[in-house]
Amino acid sequence: MVLRMNRKTPFFVLAVLFILVSCQGFHQASRVSVHNYGKALDDRQIGLNALVLISENFGWNCHDVIEDLESMDVTVTIITASTYLDNIPSCTNHPEQRPLDADILLSAFDLNTIGTYDIVFCPAGPNWAFLDGQPAVQALLQTAYSSGLVVATLCIGDRVVIAADIGEGCKVASYAQCNVLWELNNATPVAGVLSVSDACLVTGGGGGGIFGGGHTVAPTYETVSMAVKTAAGRSFVDSCTVEPNSAGAVFTINVTTQDPTAGLTGIASTTIVGVDAVIYPLGELEAAQTVSLTSTGTDTYTGSVSGLTAGQFTVAIEVTDSAETLEVVKDAASISIGAGFTFPPELILVLLFVGVAVAIVIIVMVVRIWRRK
Repeated sequence: MVLRMNRKTPFFVLAVLFILVSCQGFHQASRVSVHNYGKALDDRQIGLNALVLISENFGWNCHDVIEDLESMDVTVTIITASTYLDNIPSCTNHPEQRPLDADILLSAFDLNTIGTYDIVFCPAGPNWAFLDGQPAVQALLQTAYSSGLVVATLCIGDRVVIAADIGEGCKVASYAQCNVLWELNNATPVAGVLSVSDACLVTGGGGGGIFGGGHTVAPTYETVSMAVKTAAGRSFVDSCTVEPNSAGAVFTINVTTQDPTAGLTGIASTTIVGVDAVIYPLGELEAAQTVSLTSTGTDTYTGSVSGLTAGQFTVAIEVTDSAETLEVVKDAASISIGAGFTFPPELILVLLFVGVAVAIVIIVMVVRIWRRK
């Protein structure tokens, strides 16, 4: 069989080639861009200041919170929603009183000075029923949170933070009496951990109940230490990178970790139990995928994600440790996938072969036309 060619043959071959490459390009979901972030250690612990919020009928947990903060070299200022400063009574869950003297009245506090503090802590206790209905309390917590301060709470203290409409998009420590309320704030309670740090919100689980004893079983130390680490800019995550494969269809996630307690006073070092990468479509609260990363050596974890459709995605890294705490690092990396053309390695060879063939055809046709003349 003799292959006959005319002037349209090269253009036909090029058209077929273009269609094949285009189909392959769209199939591979090309035009992938990845933006990576790194979170380095911050030596900002020196000079940390905390506001501890109380009122009449506060829980004994307040004493534990204050003692733990001070043991970590944090300067504590007690702010009260009461109308007086001295000898504020504790809750009646116990037969004896453990009153506290406050440093400043909430009614006299200037919200413009909130930047001089790093943490606002709302401990557990029956005083929640008084605090969560006060506009001044809500204004304090909202101002602190929007200003980038760490807002921390545990046990029934959650109710006060929830009433301030804080927590949207965050993961929080599960506490049965508050989980439904957290969900109404678009927060996600997490079971199986004592404390959770997510962005500027630190939460701890429950205590012993309304008949006392809560301060002895509440995860106070875990919650306080997470609040201090977060305020000091410390994180388990040292860096996170996302590397697309040549076709842009599979992404390798690499995380390097560090000891977030290095150089901090009064906080014990812990070991990492698990590292997960959670992929969210940009602007959405529901995850598209969760990938458990595998340890590949000292302080390094890796895993891969595939099957993402075209769009914008953010990567959050979640670290659980031996103290049963969870750290959530939002926006550790971002991924952008758009429709376009890609050229996998195997197509490069095809392009080269077809290109040479087309060139030969064109040369042959030019020679034939020249001879006819």
